[in-house]
Amino acid sequence: MKRALTLALASLVLAGASGCSPARDDASDAASAMQAAVQQALTGKDPAPIVALFTDSAVGHAPNGTLTVGKAAIAERIAGQFPRVKGYQIGPRAFESSGDLAYGNATFKITLDPGPNGDAAELVGFMVVVMKRQPDRSWKLIDVGSWIGEADTGMDHDMPGMDHSMPGM
Repeated sequence: MKRALTLALASLVLAGASGCSPARDDASDAASAMQAAVQQALTGKDPAPIVALFTDSAVGHAPNGTLTVGKAAIAERIAGQFPRVKGYQIGPRAFESSGDLAYGNATFKITLDPGPNGDAAELVGFMVVVMKRQPDRSWKLIDVGSWIGEADTGMDHDMPGMDHSMPGM
């Protein structure tokens, strides 16, 4: 299950980054190109176009709280689970950019062949992707994360006055 979730994290998150910005800019164009790369990878059964979207120091946050650090480690995780992907759906929710940073979030559903341990064949949840403009002006993924479970699409993420501190920290 852990590997399947990492695949959801690394590949589906990319597809959800586009389509939400009312004003087109180079960040949203890059997100659209990322979506096309994911589709190309899935159609061609080749994870390389997805792996190419990450910086060398990218970080992936799995739903169970573990981290996958670095493009090489992310590539290994994607390649290990890529053959199990049978389909996906994305429900984009937001895309914002400012300067050299951009982020998107979306809901997703990924369909997988059951794994050797009989892991769940369908994963539903939500994801977040952070992109950064590189010195060559291209956009790359620097941070991605996904969470399993139905996303509350009506949740207000801007909660002024809320205390975000953690007691005992």
